[in-house]
Amino acid sequence: MNPLARPILILALVAAALSVASTAAAVPPTSVDESFHRSIPNFVACPGFTVDGEFDVSRTVMTFYGNDGAPVRTVTHVHFTGELIDMATGKSIPDAGNQIVTTDLVDGTTVTDGRVRVVTVPHEGEILAQVGRVVRDAAGNVIFIAGQQDFQTRNFDEFCAYMGSL
Repeated sequence: MNPLARPILILALVAAALSVASTAAAVPPTSVDESFHRSIPNFVACPGFTVDGEFDVSRTVMTFYGNDGAPVRTVTHVHFTGELIDMATGKSIPDAGNQIVTTDLVDGTTVTDGRVRVVTVPHEGEILAQVGRVVRDAAGNVIFIAGQQDFQTRNFDEFCAYMGSL
């Protein structure tokens, strides 16, 4: 056997054993399921009136941990159903969506992905959408947008026109 082969083999075996030990010592992810009702007054501000949101939300929050046992990331799967309501007239439209929110607990960034909402009027089409990806820094500032993000771009014209009509 080559005189260098034995020390290299021993080092490789020690490294493999240590990697298995560190993997085994890692804390497995935890998961919490939650269901609740959420009321959001003034959800959308339209010229001359506001629209409130009423939602039934179910979500699963998974927390991932580093080898030291400290939490490093959460991944939240959110599903909601509800309605958007002009409280002055009582006019409403159904609203539902799904999203995945990933928060890096080390650097503070948050990424929201999915079809958060697409509000559609039968036989007329889409009037409000949050679809794609939004990335925020630790201070909550939007640093990246992809897809149609009417709430980020404040594109409420079609929605407000529909909700304001009787």
